Amino acid sequence: MKKIILFLLPVVMLGFILCLPWEALSQVTLTVEDGSGAPGSSGGEVAVSLKNPDDKVSALQFDICDEDDYLTVSKVETTLRTDGFAGSVNELTNGCGRITLFSWGLDLIQKGEGPILIIKYNIASNAPLGACRAFNLKNIKVTDQGIILWKQR
Repeated sequence: MKKIILFLLPVVMLGFILCLPWEALSQVTLTVEDGSGAPGSSGGEVAVSLKNPDDKVSALQFDICDEDDYLTVSKVETTLRTDGFAGSVNELTNGCGRITLFSWGLDLIQKGEGPILIIKYNIASNAPLGACRAFNLKNIKVTDQGIILWKQR
């Protein structure tokens, strides 16, 4: 009986490891900092930070949305952590902005944490004065050399 248990234990452990989703193994966090602005203003800025203590990151993509579509992303800029990367934004039909960050030279964002993008945004003139709106991240994809480290819908 001991021989069967000793044989099955490694088989079960190997099966568990192979069936465990890779997304659960990585600890990657993407956050948007606070920003502000008046109705009708342009050039507001918020930083997007990446915490990736275990993995280098080669590219990422996410949608950034606000509740009532009063905020429009106009452009993105890289930071010291992403020097040499290209960032782009496309306005989607649902009012969200799809942001992509990648390197033409196949550079990697090193392990660590801190700002990776500065998002520039405009506020609609019909936005309520004094009301707060949060940027929400959706459809997040973070990759390292072709392997998806983290995916959120």
